[in-house]
Amino acid sequence: MPDMNDAKLRTEISELIGIPYLQPATKDEADKIVTGLIYGDKYRVIFPCVVGYKSKAYWIFFLLDLGAPVTYLSSQAAKALNIPNTPRIAKIAGYPHPIHVSPQASQCAELNILGADFWSQRDICL
Repeated sequence: MPDMNDAKLRTEISELIGIPYLQPATKDEADKIVTGLIYGDKYRVIFPCVVGYKSKAYWIFFLLDLGAPVTYLSSQAAKALNIPNTPRIAKIAGYPHPIHVSPQASQCAELNILGADFWSQRDICL
């Protein structure tokens, strides 16, 4: 996804959503219902969600990718949350869910991908 990267999440997307990317989140925000947005000429669907792991929680902006079998965090997001490179259970928008760290060699290494695994396990309407 060459049209999306960490810098774009921190600037343009943050401005549209009104929340700084990787901003620490409060406990009250952790279960907040989120509204996504459609961004850019490639119509990327983006969902801001609080991701919590152990005692940390941050606002993470996910790209919806129903073709991705699992959910990935960028290395920047994983580092902020102190998540190692092995799959872990974290809370995404209040739901416990397995997450993986995006492989560094991936074209999506700087992105957070909300995969089909998340959507298929929840009663979520698009």
